[in-house]
Amino acid sequence: MTRDVILEMGKYLKPGEIVYFWPSGNDFFVNYAAPMLGVRAYNVGGDKNMDIARAHWPVELIAAERGECLTDNLHALVGSGQLDTIIVPKFNMMKDVGRPWPLNLAIVRGHEQAFRAGPLNSAEFDIRESRYFYVLKSLVGNARSRAFLDPGRNLYWSTDAATGGNDCLLRGKEGFSQPENWGTWTMADRARFEVNLGHKAVAPLDLEFEWLGFTTREQPVRTASLYVSGVLVKRLEHRYGAPPAVDRVALPDDLVAGKTRLPIEIVIDRPQSPKELGMSEDPRMLGVALRRFCVARPGDACSD
Repeated sequence: MTRDVILEMGKYLKPGEIVYFWPSGNDFFVNYAAPMLGVRAYNVGGDKNMDIARAHWPVELIAAERGECLTDNLHALVGSGQLDTIIVPKFNMMKDVGRPWPLNLAIVRGHEQAFRAGPLNSAEFDIRESRYFYVLKSLVGNARSRAFLDPGRNLYWSTDAATGGNDCLLRGKEGFSQPENWGTWTMADRARFEVNLGHKAVAPLDLEFEWLGFTTREQPVRTASLYVSGVLVKRLEHRYGAPPAVDRVALPDDLVAGKTRLPIEIVIDRPQSPKELGMSEDPRMLGVALRRFCVARPGDACSD
């Protein structure tokens, strides 16, 4: 194993690099490999040792281990200088280290098939393959991705703006149509989503959002209610011919403090369809279109 794995890994890793071995478990192999390679590894062998290590892991790595937005979270760690390289072994880092080496080919092939079908076999990574492991590094540009919403960062809902990574920033979307160039319409009397803050939020926080209502000359006013964690925080009103509205709400401290996610619900007063109003054959029951929103500190501007 030393010759076939450790010495071979040394060709890809530099001393001092921060390494994550995926998927993590009871990783006794890392206890042996990391000191020999001179790298700093998140993984460690021994149940209690791993519990202690995880208590100090970044929130992105905890989320990645749970399978939440795996690639985005790993890119975020690279972008923040908390990760250099990901190693995906073609063997179990606890069960297989005590077997005779070279390993049975069937064991290696099984891990290869799992990797090829898994989320890390992605064009977002520079992937190098060796006999007993894969080496992954973030490609230039991907390392700037984030898998949770930073305070003050705009999140766009329209097709004419950058929407990359929204699926990781938003969870549990219900009641929305597909994004269009003016935003994303609600399609029923209510729509829901959760904002992934990633870390335990510290109050106070504001919620700022840009939106417009589905209005016509015959139906000149659209109203709705905005709820956060089930609490009404804002009544919304948009009039025909007006530009998109920008509203900012100071969130009550008890809705924010210590939370990692913000559940948001929009309840629309009597949504209507373009077909109902004789405008087109579109049967969607439209209410409001979200264009962008951000979670920000009081007094801080939202930006890209």
